[in-house]
Amino acid sequence: MIRRFYIMPLRYGVDDTQVEEFRKGFDDTDRFLPGLVDSAAGLDYDSDTVIWENNFVDEAAYTGPYMLHAYHAQMLDNYLMADSPECITQDIYATRYTFDTPATPHIEKGIRRIVLMKVAEGSDASAIADMVAKGEGMASSVLGEDNVGWVSFKGRPWTHIWEQTFADEEQLDAFLRSRDGIATSSSEGFARLGLPLEKLKIFTYDFALKSDAAPRPMPEDAVPTFLTYTARVAAKDADAFIAAMVADYDPFMAENGAPLLQRWRTVDDTGDYADILSSWSLASIAAFNPMRFATHADPRWLRFVQDAMPMVVGGTRRFYRTA
Repeated sequence: MIRRFYIMPLRYGVDDTQVEEFRKGFDDTDRFLPGLVDSAAGLDYDSDTVIWENNFVDEAAYTGPYMLHAYHAQMLDNYLMADSPECITQDIYATRYTFDTPATPHIEKGIRRIVLMKVAEGSDASAIADMVAKGEGMASSVLGEDNVGWVSFKGRPWTHIWEQTFADEEQLDAFLRSRDGIATSSSEGFARLGLPLEKLKIFTYDFALKSDAAPRPMPEDAVPTFLTYTARVAAKDADAFIAAMVADYDPFMAENGAPLLQRWRTVDDTGDYADILSSWSLASIAAFNPMRFATHADPRWLRFVQDAMPMVVGGTRRFYRTA
């Protein structure tokens, strides 16, 4: 089993309604994606960061259905892709470890405290092995070594994940006031335990697993699809935004198998904002996956995100098929 945590800091200015829609969209993933189970998402107690935890039954479920499914391409990527008018995240990253199903406690509800560590070169986590194994003051305690197979352009941020679970705030508070809690809340504390760290990050959030998650089978994917963006910009910026799409975004899309099908804009003098609707043709939803991986290596895509997307004040990103 693969245990994964997706760390998603939110951009400035995201309101509570958007945060809850975003959190629920990720939380519900195990209702739609086969092979992904125990999905839960929560807002960190101390920062504007949503943590999404989930398990994959095996590597094939991660590289297959998860990467190719429509729920990923539309619902999840709407919030994650920097070229989406609905993107509300920044500096996202993931970490994961593998475990044997019987060896990991299955707790339905509580508080999760995720301690992410980058252990200094030449050291290992044996210095805290006894503390992890005893899990004193916790409902469960599991230490995993990050083993993600594919590393993004951002590199591998962490070497170890210490997953701590607490039944309620009272148990969490008691642990944080204890000797072990104080020692494992700072880099200095870990150093005193004999474990020097290059980096340390801790997230704490509520979680609740679903007892009725039953994803449907992976759908057949031979249907032509239309990726459609509606971007709202200030009326004075409409021409510049369209010019950026023509110069950079459309060529990137076409080169990756998605030629422009149509582009429309609202008529002039109807208000302070203009809506620009663009549709690109894709062979299928699955055809979006290689495009996803091509984005950060393409200077045109990067330039469009850097220069044009700040003009966008709202909009939608959807995949359509013929009715």
